[in-house]
Parts: sequence; structure tokens; C-alpha cells
Amino acid sequence: MLYGQPGEEPGKLELSLPAVLYREQVPNALFPDVSGDIMQVSPMITGTRDASVAHGNLTGRRLLDPYLAVRWKAGTGTADIFLVDTQPAISGASYRYHLLRFDARSLEPVQTIPCGEVTIP
Repeated sequence: MLYGQPGEEPGKLELSLPAVLYREQVPNALFPDVSGDIMQVSPMITGTRDASVAHGNLTGRRLLDPYLAVRWKAGTGTADIFLVDTQPAISGASYRYHLLRFDARSLEPVQTIPCGEVTIP
């Protein structure tokens, strides 16, 4: 998720960009021996591409960036925005993700955010 940090109030969240998504394969029952290599799985995202949209008397924004995905939270009117893993993955493998945030001016790394693990079906 690209917004905020754990425990922050929803009204105080800020977009955590620029950022790059990384992953590493972690051992599981199918793949007990893994290299431990960490690979970049997204380009550096420095901003978002979106456009105004209108439907009847409703207006909003449409996300046009192919490297970002949105998941709406039912009944809340809010959404989470995610960086998309653009690299091939192995069926049955488990991966741990890390979001590396950069300073907007210098583009130096400033924070690594653990993003959890997932097993590919």
C-alpha cells in the first residue's frame, strides 16, 4: 500500500512517493532452498497519472498509471493504492515484498517499508 504508515490516522495519510517495489523469494514447502536475491519488480514511481471523469452529475478521478492498482474498501468510499509487481513469478513460490521510498529532491533512499509475504497460487 502506498499511503501512510501502520497506526496512522486515515485523515493524516500522505502518498509515499517516489518509491520502488522489491521482492525476494522466501523458502516454503515447495521451494525450501532459495537464493535470497532481492529483485526490483516495479519502475521508480515519482507521481501518478490520472484524469477527471464524469458520469451524470458525479465527478471523480480515473487512475491511468499501469504500474498502480486500486482496491476499493466496501462501504467506506476509500481505497488502497498498490504498486504492481511487473515481473514473472513462479507458481507455488512465496515472496516477501519491500517498498523502498526515496527523497523527492535527491532521490536518495530514505525508508524501507516491509510489505508482507504472498504465495503465488
